[in-house]
Order: sequence, then structure tokens, then C-alpha cells
Amino acid sequence: MKKFLLITMAIAVTLTGEINIASKFGVGSKVANILNKYGKPDRITVNYFAYNNQPLSGKNTTKVYYHHNGKVFMAAYFIDTSSDGNSCIDEYLNINNLLIKKYGKMGKYIEWKNDLFRNDKSKYGTALLAGFLKIQYDKSIGNITIIHKLYASEYRAYHVLMYIDSKAQKDYLEWKARKNKDDL
Repeated sequence: MKKFLLITMAIAVTLTGEINIASKFGVGSKVANILNKYGKPDRITVNYFAYNNQPLSGKNTTKVYYHHNGKVFMAAYFIDTSSDGNSCIDEYLNINNLLIKKYGKMGKYIEWKNDLFRNDKSKYGTALLAGFLKIQYDKSIGNITIIHKLYASEYRAYHVLMYIDSKAQKDYLEWKARKNKDDL
């Protein structure tokens, strides 16, 4: 009986965490609910709408909601970054530490495309901006996947935090594949 109760409590905690994350970030919500809550977006297209100047841990961000069939399947924060590579990494790690504190241990993926600066931590910022280094942490909680990544292209750093409803995203990708097939 104790084992059953503990398993039931664990499932309830997991589901509650998933629901709280989804509702807080709008993932799985109807587009109309987000628009009612935040008002007119700064940008709107067929597949997404965005709000500029959204604060996140003291940083300025653009928050983008990706949607399909009237339902949000991903909320992404595009976080303003410093032009200094080492500062970008420090800012990324500060936010990542907050995520780990809130959601627990996360999967860590570091990709080196070139080992030139790999053994010199003082040059990691240079490696990042040159496109030699990519950093990503992620965690799945039920249907919600959290992806936090830092990468660069053409010496510009991109710091992104995404909350994805994997089931809704799967529906969107299947629809897109069918549409592309029909367009041939």
C-alpha cells in the first residue's frame, strides 16, 4: 500500500509540474488565450507571434509563441546577449543555474566543431563566436521539453530558452510533412 501511495504521489507531482510549466509559459494554450492575456503582439506571422522587451532574469528578451491549429506548441525566449563571447557564456550559465535550481538536473550537450580553443577556458568566448562551440541543456517533464541553448553564427551569439509541448509539436510536424508532400 505504501508503494502504491508513493507511486501515485510521484505521478501527481510530475503531472502538476508539467501543468504548471505549460500554463506559465503558454505552451498548450489556445492562441486566443495568450492574445487576451498579453495583448497585441509586436510581430505576427502565419506560424508565430512575438512580444519584444520581455524581461527574463534581468535580461531583455523577445518572447515568441509558435502555433498550429490555434494551439501554442512552443514558447521561446530569444535573450539579448553581450557582444563579448565570455560574457555571453557567463550570462548563459547564470540563467542555466536558475533553471537547474527550479527544475533539477538537466541533460548537458557541448559540441566542439574545432578543438583550437578547447583547452583554454579563457578563449571559450572566442570559440563560441567563431562557431566552434555550442552549449545546450535540456530536460523533459511529461510532455514538456525545456531546451536552453547558446550558439553563434557569423560572430553573433544566440541565447535561446524554449518550452515545447512535444505532442503538439509532433502534430504540427506531421501536418507540415503532409502539406509539403501535397505541394509537390
